[in-house]
Amino acid sequence: MVGRLYGMRFEIRGQAMDEATDWLNYYNHRKLHSTLDYISPMQLEQNRLETQLKKFHNGRVKKYGYRSKDRK
Repeated sequence: MVGRLYGMRFEIRGQAMDEATDWLNYYNHRKLHSTLDYISPMQLEQNRLETQLKKFHNGRVKKYGYRSKDRK
């Protein structure tokens, strides 16, 4: 972020905040990271959440013998 904002002058603080927010959105949502096997940090978190939900759901099916949508 420093490289992108270095040397920039802003008339008001809100402009600086907008620029920083835009960069953070790019970095976390669109930029591919080699250390994350070329996916974005948000995609990594989404994949992890989906895996956890699948494990949780599968555990409920095994433990209780039903899927949540079958339950009345």
